[in-house]
Amino acid sequence: APATMRRYAFIILITGCSLMWTGCTNSIEKVKFFDRQSLPRQTLSQAVIVRSQYGRVQSAICAEAIEQYDNPEAKTIYPKGIDIVFFADAGDTNGSLHADYAVSWDTRNVMLARDSVVIINYRSGDTIYLQELVWNREEGRIFSNYPLHAHNGPQVTFGDSFHSDDSLKNMQIVNQRGVFVLEEDN
Repeated sequence: APATMRRYAFIILITGCSLMWTGCTNSIEKVKFFDRQSLPRQTLSQAVIVRSQYGRVQSAICAEAIEQYDNPEAKTIYPKGIDIVFFADAGDTNGSLHADYAVSWDTRNVMLARDSVVIINYRSGDTIYLQELVWNREEGRIFSNYPLHAHNGPQVTFGDSFHSDDSLKNMQIVNQRGVFVLEEDN
């Protein structure tokens, strides 16, 4: 019986060692590639970011979660949505943007907002509902190639796409249709 016990112990020891030596292996290059490609450089929770230029506050970004990546391209992802408030030069609120998801490519200066996008222009009273919006900050323009609808008081407008400057002063809706209230001149 003691010889049998020693034999079992020896078999278990050899089996355990061989499993350790032939178990999962990853090269250092594969591990480094995985880390660089898929993990964010920085993660923020419950964040408020205030952007200013020349001492003037331009916008305030509120997000439940922000992930910043370096590879393969520098970008910032807002996986749980984004709310942005835009300010005029005098500090008045110009408008706001809400989206359930957004990604901003840092080197291209472009942001894509999608899923339940809502833009409110406080000056004109327009509220625009979109599926997706592209904001080219460098060119100062926003556009969408998806259907949208807009509200301004009792007026409801539908369109196939739209483009505008990023202050929404020169908004154009393509194939505009809807309910319009016309005032009569007396």
